[in-house]
Amino acid sequence: MRYRSPGGKLRLFAIAGTRAVMMALDLDNDLRPGLRGFAFKRETPEIPGGESKWLRSSKVFKSVDPDPKKKVNGKFKVFRTDKHPIQSFLWSDYGAEPDTLYRFRIVPIYGDPGALQPDNVNALDFDIRTEKEDDGKYGIWFNRGAIASQYFAREFENAK
Repeated sequence: MRYRSPGGKLRLFAIAGTRAVMMALDLDNDLRPGLRGFAFKRETPEIPGGESKWLRSSKVFKSVDPDPKKKVNGKFKVFRTDKHPIQSFLWSDYGAEPDTLYRFRIVPIYGDPGALQPDNVNALDFDIRTEKEDDGKYGIWFNRGAIASQYFAREFENAK
């Protein structure tokens, strides 16, 4: 499935596969000064009691947490994009499940680390459904690749 935002100052083109949603963003030039990145929230509206969470971040502001790899109570710390936004205009969510409707909210984030401010006026909300893994006639599977290995490492606490 594909989604293209209808316009606005924050624009998006998204493509959903079976287990990933790739998102390409564009932001008007007048909103780029001071931009720290984007926060991504994901919900599963068709699943009763389904998830609603800010997705994990892969980069951390050292001024907020100088030792992000240090374990707490034997577990890796979890950082979310609302506090440590994605600092890219191209991003993929590799935690998706097949044939699932997702509702995303993408919010531009401004301000200083530790005191970030969301720009909810120019936030973008959209729904997208991932593809079926096997429709009974055809089935296509792909290796998630090296980028998704970060998600895998976090999921299994980087265990050997």
